Amino acid sequence: NVTVVMQPNAGNPTANTICSDDFTIYSLNGPPFFTGGDINGSWTYQGTIPPTSYPFGIFQACDPVLNSAINPFGIYRYTVSDPTGTCPTDWEDITIVAEMAPNTGNATDQDICVNEYGGVNPLYNLNNLLDGTQDVGGDWFYAGALIPTGTIDPNIYSLGGNAFTYEIVPAAPSVCTN
Repeated sequence: NVTVVMQPNAGNPTANTICSDDFTIYSLNGPPFFTGGDINGSWTYQGTIPPTSYPFGIFQACDPVLNSAINPFGIYRYTVSDPTGTCPTDWEDITIVAEMAPNTGNATDQDICVNEYGGVNPLYNLNNLLDGTQDVGGDWFYAGALIPTGTIDPNIYSLGGNAFTYEIVPAAPSVCTN
């Protein structure tokens, strides 16, 4: 008797870029990470099983509650062994690279007196709300509308709290949004 055994297939190697603050939970066992291999293999991270609070085979760059890193970026190896021991083990690497997310800095609330604006000092610079740690090149928005100069005339807004948003759109081709 001759028993023919199928050689293990670890699929195709892939390279993937994910935003450093991405909250998405990705399965390493499907596209775009894993393509075309046997499903009975195991994952390691640079030679060790990565520390994770999720079942292995899952990748998440950042925790949405704690806003801290969960799984490390780097090279993950998928290994498939022949249960009979007849054929050699097959493995492929996938690379997960971080693209740094734009930094919008830390905003500070500020009270301004509407009577101080008008005449010789008509505009308030919204950049006064930022702490200086932000990346440059962002835009200010109010209720979804762009404020082109980043300055406002406080007299046209209602008294009380007004929420302005500072956004940075990374240059293409970027996987990050902010």
